[in-house]
Amino acid sequence: MARDDPKTMSIIDQSEVINRAHGIKAFIEESVTGLAPCFIQRWRGYLGEYDIPKLRFPMIALISGGRAKIRRIKSSRTLSIDYAMPGDITLIPRDQDMRWHVNGEVDVIAFTFENPETCDHLQNVYNKILSQSRNKHYVGSFTNAYIFTTCNHLTNILSDPESVSRDYIATQVQALELYILNYLGNKNDGLHPIKENHSHYVDYAMQRLNLGVKSKIHVEDIARELRVSPAYLTKKFKDEVGITPHHFLLLTRIKKAQSLLAETDVDIATIAQESGFSHQSHLTRHFSREIGMSPFKFRQYAQKGIEPL
Repeated sequence: MARDDPKTMSIIDQSEVINRAHGIKAFIEESVTGLAPCFIQRWRGYLGEYDIPKLRFPMIALISGGRAKIRRIKSSRTLSIDYAMPGDITLIPRDQDMRWHVNGEVDVIAFTFENPETCDHLQNVYNKILSQSRNKHYVGSFTNAYIFTTCNHLTNILSDPESVSRDYIATQVQALELYILNYLGNKNDGLHPIKENHSHYVDYAMQRLNLGVKSKIHVEDIARELRVSPAYLTKKFKDEVGITPHHFLLLTRIKKAQSLLAETDVDIATIAQESGFSHQSHLTRHFSREIGMSPFKFRQYAQKGIEPL
């Protein structure tokens, strides 16, 4: 079909392609004009394994909630070593066939911008991340509190669009696009001030947890800084992210260990310390449970450029 041709498809055509790939229709679909048209979608459910054909417009996809770990599929037998989890953002590039594996229910938000400058910038950021990885079939997720908060905020508003003016929505989309053009891809992106809104507590907690990978940070400390109870913060975090703050920090530490295992020859005991684990056996136990193999075996695969079966 001509509408599926990546050279000629519109952002509306592309949204239909993504719906078909997921096998479920987005429960939020909205076109908003910022610097240029932007199409916003949100899906919630079990996506399983699916293919995404070549697209014309790169997309920003963030995992708003759920329990799934999302991996790229290289073939019918191999998965990417890295994965995306709730709270992560992934860039979906243009002109690239992709296949994905989702091992549970997930809440996914996607923003597609039509502005050529924005598209080129997102593609360049994707290529920059790819150039730093030896694995060409990777997820390449990252965290950015402002993008995560704004996308969640906008889709929550769009679930009841009559509650807020269209001018407000358009202004927020334009601000998001300008932020992407001016900050995303800079070495200090992801650590910008957070706007006060419905998910302020969670945004703050995620930043503190990301910054506290090597430290002995506790939920109680973050809750005290926010002047809320640990139980309240844990419930709010789990409601919005899909996992507890403790599990989020554990997965963040494991991701840090994965990077060091793949890219350095540092001994595993030191990697455990650098990743925030108390000792090597602590890292090995949690790493094996979450990844399905020991850190030593992971390093063997990663440094040879071989993906585990």
